[in-house]
Amino acid sequence: MAPYLSAAKRSWLNVAALLPLLLAVLSAAAIAQDHDDTDLQSWNDIDLSVPLNDKFAFNAIGTLWLGKNISQADSARFSTGITYKASKAISVAPFVMAVSVRNSAGRFRYEYRAGVKINYRFPIEAVAISHRSRFEHRSKPGRNSWRYRPLITIKRKLPDAFIKDSSVYVTDEAFYDSVSGRFSRNRISFGLEKKVNKKLAISFYYLYQGDNFSRPNSINVLGTNWKISL
Repeated sequence: MAPYLSAAKRSWLNVAALLPLLLAVLSAAAIAQDHDDTDLQSWNDIDLSVPLNDKFAFNAIGTLWLGKNISQADSARFSTGITYKASKAISVAPFVMAVSVRNSAGRFRYEYRAGVKINYRFPIEAVAISHRSRFEHRSKPGRNSWRYRPLITIKRKLPDAFIKDSSVYVTDEAFYDSVSGRFSRNRISFGLEKKVNKKLAISFYYLYQGDNFSRPNSINVLGTNWKISL
């Protein structure tokens, strides 16, 4: 790396170096989209956190999903809530969410969710392992329902010689829906998180969703998550 480049520029160049890998994943996933039960999508989140004191923080998340092989806007979501840090290992975060989703007829339908997320971080030094339980009630036209969504995340910091202030992670999330009466959806993902500075971290990830209840039942996702902490 040329000595005159600033640390910020080097960080952005390291992130840009990942773009060919993301494009390769995009091309491979696009080839797989050969029938109506699959889709290639892009999910993008802006996650804002504002500490209120040592125990509480205000959270707001805005989300845009692009579907139909990343050719149209399929969903917009906004949620807000409070996170309570009960200890170093446990946090509780009640939230409310408004969701707009395009249905199979091409029209947008709206639903509202209220729920709570309970996160536990295991006391392991080598890697960061956490489990999150999410309970949510869904209010939507026709039928209300509730879901339980357990998620486990394994994260490991990368050596600074590779990409400074960065980590790789994998997640697995299952969905239990009261309508189907069973676990009918699963999401598995892997990605890279880069801390740009003290207030901003960016994640790039690939996610696969399998669903035997809704359509499309197989989704490949290329996503970004912008975490802003004020």
